[in-house]
Amino acid sequence: MNQPPYATDLYSDILKHNPLSLLLSDNQLSDSGIKLWRRLLTNPSNTVSVYNHKNPGQTFKTITTVSEMDAVLGADHYYDRYVLSHKGTSLAETRSYFNTRRYRELAGISLED
Repeated sequence: MNQPPYATDLYSDILKHNPLSLLLSDNQLSDSGIKLWRRLLTNPSNTVSVYNHKNPGQTFKTITTVSEMDAVLGADHYYDRYVLSHKGTSLAETRSYFNTRRYRELAGISLED
């Protein structure tokens, strides 16, 4: 771990101890929050994805580089949310959730369960 306790270390510990966990951003991403997500993206055991919360099933995608993240941030993405997951199983579970959501949106099926 780095010194003193950093959020990136805490998030990495959460994912290490429970690899099926997902950590989500909220709608108020500050400049320091953006820096945090960039650092999380550079950790090889992390996967960072982004989706637009107004249309999550249609917009979910995985970001693999800081330049991809900068391209997302450079546009008007007020409704975008970031998802942090552990590479592997957790990413598959996350993608499955968003694909199911997309299917339900396209089919006109209720999204409330």
